[in-house]
Amino acid sequence: MKKAERFLLASLGMTLINVGVALVALARIGEDSLTLLMQALYNNFGRTLGTWSTILGIIFVAIALFCDRKKIGYSTLFYVITSKYIIDGVMYILPVSTSYIMDAVYCVAGIIVITLGSALGICARLGLSYYDAFCFSVSERFKLKYVYFRYAVEAIFIIISLFLHTYPGIGTIIYFVVLGPCVTFTLKLIKAPI
Repeated sequence: MKKAERFLLASLGMTLINVGVALVALARIGEDSLTLLMQALYNNFGRTLGTWSTILGIIFVAIALFCDRKKIGYSTLFYVITSKYIIDGVMYILPVSTSYIMDAVYCVAGIIVITLGSALGICARLGLSYYDAFCFSVSERFKLKYVYFRYAVEAIFIIISLFLHTYPGIGTIIYFVVLGPCVTFTLKLIKAPI
């Protein structure tokens, strides 16, 4: 794959992840743990979901740079820089869910879009999303098993959100259980290296 194609693939992948985050937030059934944390920060301190995504992205990138800067690349920086505009833009354009049917549509659409975006970003091999870069670099630096570290971080996000009076929902469980296997399946489907 040519370098220009890889940049296009990475940009499309990170854009789709941001769109998926907005869809997840618009459904009223609970967000993935990171979006739940962003929602808790928004509920308590103002700003926008996209602004909190950018702020958390800067923090996670700084930590990842300290631990293993090889995980940071074009995709990572594109995601941090554009997350505010894409997430807030999608949330401005689309209506908040007003029914269980819309909740289900936003939930399923969010899973599909995030899955596709993650797979494209991984295929481009130009760095990881800021959350993945953080988790991989910290777990490798301190010789922690990635899956357990990721679960611990997700639990910490949920606990912080609870302290900030923002509560997980059924969607939080759905995203926790479904996203990883969906990304793995999609990568196998398009025959990309995992």
